[in-house]
Amino acid sequence: MFVQQAVFTSTESRRARGYHLVAQSPGIPDSLAERLNHWGPSHDSLLHTEIDADSISFFPVDEGWYILARTGYGGPEYSGRGSLQVVTRMLALRSNHLAEYNSCPLTFYHAAMALGHLRLLFHPPERLEELEIPTRTNLGSVNQSTPTVHPTLYNNIQRHLKDDGRVAVLHVTEPLELLSRILQELRPDERPWMSFTTGLKPSRHRHFRLNLAPTGDKHLIRQYVAQGIACVR
Repeated sequence: MFVQQAVFTSTESRRARGYHLVAQSPGIPDSLAERLNHWGPSHDSLLHTEIDADSISFFPVDEGWYILARTGYGGPEYSGRGSLQVVTRMLALRSNHLAEYNSCPLTFYHAAMALGHLRLLFHPPERLEELEIPTRTNLGSVNQSTPTVHPTLYNNIQRHLKDDGRVAVLHVTEPLELLSRILQELRPDERPWMSFTTGLKPSRHRHFRLNLAPTGDKHLIRQYVAQGIACVR
């Protein structure tokens, strides 16, 4: 099966200057491209400060699209401002793509990473190709073990997620392990609606139900609270 892809970063291209959707595959409609341009993380959007750090994000979009994205640091800003560009590679999925992976975006993420489909592209061509993802039955066995998460923390997260609530988990050292536990406990039809990020700063342009943060200072907590996001640790 084939999925669409796009890259959002800061550069000077034929389309625009600064942060914008610099490349996409032909199957992405204009309405989705516009949404991704609005959503894309720009300068200083990552909570992580390490140069090799990244963040994984997932969220549903109107018209039956789902976006799985990986954000990290690239090379120096083309504008010469002295900082590193933030690069995001996005995979645009349909419900049938997720269904092949038991509707679990994290399982799909592991498959895409193994194939190199979420490798960050610092200088992509404007036109990208569709990406082929095998069906899960062609990938062999998948580890179904349940990650260990402290019961009190897990219960607090679940309490805040009820009734479409939003929660930020602070000082998370193993975000994928925690995320795996939460997704495993959901029914397959619930998983595509559990939007999450493992390291993007809170933004009114990006609405996530589950925010996993490696830090948790007072300034960050105020940002979460201002958006109605409960904080647990």
